[in-house]
Amino acid sequence: MKTRILAAIPIAIILIAALIFQSWLLFGLIVVLSFIAQHEMLCAVSAKGDKAVSVVPYVLCAAVPVILYFNLGFELLMIAIVLAVIALFLITMFSKKYDYRSFRNSLVALIYPEVFFIFIYLTVFKYTSMEWIGANPYILLLGIITTVFCDSAAYFVGRAIGKHKLCPEISPKKTVEGAIGGALGGVVAGFLIWLLFGSGITGLSYDMPLWLSLV
Repeated sequence: MKTRILAAIPIAIILIAALIFQSWLLFGLIVVLSFIAQHEMLCAVSAKGDKAVSVVPYVLCAAVPVILYFNLGFELLMIAIVLAVIALFLITMFSKKYDYRSFRNSLVALIYPEVFFIFIYLTVFKYTSMEWIGANPYILLLGIITTVFCDSAAYFVGRAIGKHKLCPEISPKKTVEGAIGGALGGVVAGFLIWLLFGSGITGLSYDMPLWLSLV
């Protein structure tokens, strides 16, 4: 736990600085995080010895922010994703180095997490013109802080009272009690963020009702 906390401190400082200064710092941070997430996913799908075509997901990872930042069009973004899938299919079909499992692994790594990063990019750009408008701290924090609260609550509740295994084949240490605690932790985080940014109590009011923040 001490290691986790020490590792989280510099990450939190960088995130807060990015949200305050925004512009290129925040955009660059998102790009870096997308590459880190892509690398982690490729490692995860290949953990049991199956191979994955890593070059295609990395290329798409680099192409997505370029297409969005320069407003090259949503159609080009969809074309890039389709071409990436076709490239994976052709490489795994014609190369003796890969098999059908390689295509499956590569496709999973391609879709998750890169497709979801598209939505993160779109929260910091006005999609109609792609002009930099700064990040909406309420929306970004809602996604980030609720995840942190969820994971932390799941960990502590699971350690304290967890008895019933959630899915031992995938993650032996996770429990049903931890999962319930994590869900409740996320709801608490949603309420706190709404209280700070959505209720008007701090003067920073964003148009999102409490019920939606809790959901």
